[in-house]
Parts: sequence; structure tokens; C-alpha cells
Amino acid sequence: MTRKKIAFLYVKRYRKARRKKDKSEILDEFERVVGYNRNYASWLLRHALTQQYEPLNPAKLRKTIVKRQRKFHSLATPLKGVYYE
Repeated sequence: MTRKKIAFLYVKRYRKARRKKDKSEILDEFERVVGYNRNYASWLLRHALTQQYEPLNPAKLRKTIVKRQRKFHSLATPLKGVYYE
């Protein structure tokens, strides 16, 4: 499991905690599990859900991959009319 996914698991608990002591305990646990600096860990738990990522659409992903492959292929082939010595 990636650190980002682990962070999302802790975010809800952290935001629901009312007392500072509860938040501190959650932050301590998150810090031990993930290994981030305490300041960054607290920032991440406060701001993690502000960036919303759209779910992966397989058709859109496939189209993007094909487009990038075509672009790479066109860059990898030698230019027409240009001769290398």
C-alpha cells in the first residue's frame, strides 16, 4: 500500500477527532507508520482531501497511452530527407 493510500485512511480519523490529545495520538501513529516528518504529516492530514483525483477511466487511459506511444515513435524514427553521416 502506498503512503498516499495510507494517508487517506488516517485523514477521516484525524478530522473526526475533537480533542487535541486524540489528534496528537493519531498523528504519532501516522508518523510511525509512514515515516514522514511530524510537520509534514500534520499538514498532509489536514490537506489530503483538498485535491480530488478523478477515478481512472480505462478507455481514456488507453487513449492516452496510444497517443504517447505514437508521439514517442515519431520522435524515435529518423527524419525523412535528413541524412546522417
